Amino acid sequence: MDERAQVVKALRPGLVCSLAEIAAACQLEEREVLDALDGLRADGVPIDAVEQNAFCLTETRSPMDRSRLEAALERLEFLSLGRFELLDTVDSTSSWLDRTARAGENIHRLACITDFQSAGRGRRGRQWHGAPYCHAMLSMGWEFKCAVDLLSGLSLSLGVVIAHQVRALTGVRVGLKWPNDLWCRNRKLGGILVESYPGGRDLTRVIVGIGLNLSEPGLNALSPDYPVTDLASESDTALPPREDIVATLLAGLSRRLDSFPEEGFFVDQAQFNALDVFLGKEITVSSSTDERLATGGGADESGGYRLLVAGHEEIISAGELGLSLRDNAGSRA
Repeated sequence: MDERAQVVKALRPGLVCSLAEIAAACQLEEREVLDALDGLRADGVPIDAVEQNAFCLTETRSPMDRSRLEAALERLEFLSLGRFELLDTVDSTSSWLDRTARAGENIHRLACITDFQSAGRGRRGRQWHGAPYCHAMLSMGWEFKCAVDLLSGLSLSLGVVIAHQVRALTGVRVGLKWPNDLWCRNRKLGGILVESYPGGRDLTRVIVGIGLNLSEPGLNALSPDYPVTDLASESDTALPPREDIVATLLAGLSRRLDSFPEEGFFVDQAQFNALDVFLGKEITVSSSTDERLATGGGADESGGYRLLVAGHEEIISAGELGLSLRDNAGSRA
């Protein structure tokens, strides 16, 4: 287990623990414990220095349990073909997979899961930050034996999978905001980032990154750019353990990634449009130079998005423009 996770497990919310007690519980040197505490506090874990060499965790934080996660993945048959790496902290799970691939290792069906990302990546160069030990943060590597242009609409299909899984697990109705956001009550709940790396005519490597807000203690300050929510705020019942949520996401993603080359986005088009938060609503379409109004027309069969502008239909692709609900203009896709 990572030293940071060991230290968090050794602390008890509301109880003061001496440096010597923490070191003994973790079987670490006191210098190692102090280094871990410094890193945890810098990343936002609420640990107070009560007095010299005594510390208190002021809110419950629980690192993911590898054994429980492995058991859940085994139960859902992910481990029959897939593999996973569980990290306490990393700059970005997607970046970790990319570095692993560049080092010559096979990342097909390899998942990277973390309790904290210091530089999580989003669409259009945005960063995503969340409190440690409070979210589902993971990426999956995949190799397709096809050209990248045959994978259009992949992020939309994966969004449909996640929206249905979250509702089945928690009862929360999740909408989809083209091209890659999970939305609930006009607030962002999470996101999907699909990065493609063409390897020739018949090979494309893909890294799928998922960030899902579960229980964010600093929700109001999580992002100044758009309204944000988390599952704990939206659910009427207690959330399942994070290990079970992550395992369910990975199992569902791997099944859809397996079937996508044969089925494409077309089989998910109707479901995506049923969950589309833009459909039939007035939206702002923005570029680097201007803004205009349109009505959302839903995704087409290839995953492009239909815009109704002055009685005419336009179709845009991911990355071309930013979209936002007119009454929520800060939440651009």
